Amino acid sequence: MAQFGLSKRTFSQINNDELDGITGVIIKDHPMCGENMLRQMLIAKDIRIQRWRLRDYVHRIDQSGVQARKTGRLHRRGYNIIGPYQPWHIDNNHKLVRWRFVDDCETSPGKPVSIFKTSNHVTLRWNNTMLKQDDFYQIMSMKLPKDRWNDCGRTSANMFEIHKLLPDAKYKFRVRVSNDQTGLNGHFSPESDVIETPESLAETLRKKAKLVDKKDKNIYRLNIKENTKAKNKYLKLKKFTLGKVGIHTRTKTVLLLGATGSGKTTLINAFANYITGVSYEDDFRFTLIDLDHAEEKKVHNQSISQTEWITCYTIYTNKANRVDFNLNLIDTPGFGDTRGIRHDELIIKQITEFFTSKDEAGVSVIDAVCFLLKSPDSRLSVSQVYVFQSVMSLFGKDIKDNICTIITFSDDSKLNVLAALENFKDVEIPYEVYFPFNNSAFDFSKSHTGELSPFYWDMGVKSCKLFFDHIRKLETKSLRLTAEVLRKREIVENTVCTLEIKVAEGLAKINELEQEISVFKNNASEIEANKEYTYPVKITKPTAVDISGKGIFTTHCLTCNFTCHNDCAFANDEDKHKCVAMNSLGRCKQCPNACKWDIHKNVPYVMKMVQETVQRNAEEQKKTYENALKTKLTLKQVIEAMMNDVVRIEKKVLKLVDYISNLNKRLQEIALQPNPLEVVRYIEIMILNETQQKENGFMERVEILKNLKRRAEFRDQVTDFKNRKEKVAAVVEAVTESDEGWNFLDLFEIFSFGHPYRYDTD
Repeated sequence: MAQFGLSKRTFSQINNDELDGITGVIIKDHPMCGENMLRQMLIAKDIRIQRWRLRDYVHRIDQSGVQARKTGRLHRRGYNIIGPYQPWHIDNNHKLVRWRFVDDCETSPGKPVSIFKTSNHVTLRWNNTMLKQDDFYQIMSMKLPKDRWNDCGRTSANMFEIHKLLPDAKYKFRVRVSNDQTGLNGHFSPESDVIETPESLAETLRKKAKLVDKKDKNIYRLNIKENTKAKNKYLKLKKFTLGKVGIHTRTKTVLLLGATGSGKTTLINAFANYITGVSYEDDFRFTLIDLDHAEEKKVHNQSISQTEWITCYTIYTNKANRVDFNLNLIDTPGFGDTRGIRHDELIIKQITEFFTSKDEAGVSVIDAVCFLLKSPDSRLSVSQVYVFQSVMSLFGKDIKDNICTIITFSDDSKLNVLAALENFKDVEIPYEVYFPFNNSAFDFSKSHTGELSPFYWDMGVKSCKLFFDHIRKLETKSLRLTAEVLRKREIVENTVCTLEIKVAEGLAKINELEQEISVFKNNASEIEANKEYTYPVKITKPTAVDISGKGIFTTHCLTCNFTCHNDCAFANDEDKHKCVAMNSLGRCKQCPNACKWDIHKNVPYVMKMVQETVQRNAEEQKKTYENALKTKLTLKQVIEAMMNDVVRIEKKVLKLVDYISNLNKRLQEIALQPNPLEVVRYIEIMILNETQQKENGFMERVEILKNLKRRAEFRDQVTDFKNRKEKVAAVVEAVTESDEGWNFLDLFEIFSFGHPYRYDTD
């Protein structure tokens, strides 16, 4: 084949869904478009497919159009030439064509006609001619009423797309054959009819949009509609739509995550301007972001995230000019602002509810999870790494290929943040697929007339196109596995809180026992002689801590007086069966008596173990135990009964540890990242930074970080409890085997635990 100058024709790799989306738009705009015209329009878009495939598609999708074209009258096309007797040379002077002394009708293009147009581009076609070697078509345009002819480009096909036209404007076009090697140019074709571009979609939307500020007449908020059924005012979740559902059912969902100040809001507005077809020449820009009154107050405070709600913006294709699918853009609050880890935990809880909610407030599929990082950042802070670890741990392993990085504030130079990502080898932040963005040209409030503005605009449009082309190719993933990860993560964290309480309770009882042994050794004679003898003992008991006004919801058991979930997502008592503390049968997995969900309420306090010093009377405590047990006990029985309190707590602790281990084992199988509770060293560094910098509110943030560290070290607490229990058990065993004549009061003082003994019914 190479010997005779032949080559194998290659066809575009495009699946049926993508072909349906592209050809559907063409057939919609050109109802009488047949197979040949459709093929040429696809070639103009650099898409080549087999004839049999295109023919099958046309007959399958447009049966009525095929029938109409078969029965229609055939009109002969007029042949356009420059002047009379132009074809004469075909029979007489054909050899003079090469010197342009005469015109070859086969090399003179016909009058260009428009076969497709939008507000900013036109697709032209003209009668094909026989081009010689190195020949090409040169296309010229002129804007009416008075303008000069401008070179639009060159092509070897008889079809050409002209971009960057003005909307609602009139143009004329002409074509000629040229050859750079010979320097010869043919005559221009007849000028096209006047071609008028329609009003742009952006201009149509602007007329319905609302000025953001009367002082600034260039920024408009798009006319989005809120889905009130999807609003969750407690967790701050909401949804908005732009446009209406059309013939395109293909939808892509994109989640944007990033630190405060990383540019999420600006990026979403840039996406909105790109999708709606705003051009650089337009004297306006759009904003899509909807901020409530509280959020608007924080617009100029870069240290605090201005976004408080997780908001899903749905843009339908009838309001989109540059994408051929419906798009869900999910905006999230910024991580890592001055409000600390507590605020980041609330964001994670919002994301959890958004992904697991089965009503209109949530989403069930995802196409892309995008982490936003700033290009100039040469290093990542410890808090950023901790947040990334926490966020990555929310997703299932099946989402890995759908994660990408968006690098904002990029000026097309070296991306410093990539080097920063490489330095954190132990943090698997996926950055192999990344997209640099500079959205300054989209932001009308900054600059619009600078010399570099057109450059940044083109850069932003190119970045948006590359990004959405990538999104189009990604496989849509179900959030079923991610929902399971989120649910199990929440159960683990809540169970660790309960475990922490149980361990503290066990250690407190051991402390009481050790104190009373010391009292007995030092005051044995006084206790023996005086039944009214009192002594101080430090005890730990559950106490209600007020949390009203902090926006925290609890799940509290009224029967057990126990906080089963100290940070619940459900404020309404009728929804407590959905709380992570409940099992599938509606029984609580955390409170001591496994009570039903309907006796759990949202109360403005949580029960915490608080240490205090009390005065005890040996004789009164003895009677309390005897009344509770309703029997006279031998020395050995008393000792064993008192030790059972510690053993009972140990059993519950070990049961909780085993439960947590099983959950973590499942998470290792399905989660994208390991347990975020195991990043103690990052928490320690954050505590050190807070105590050194001492910025406003640092004491509260340090206390929260210490709680996180204590939660992450729950295994060490369990080990400490077990070791101390073994030591006490050894003392008990020594006492029960001793034949010394210890009286009941002595033993009671050694082993009393501050409350009546209760037999373990587990």
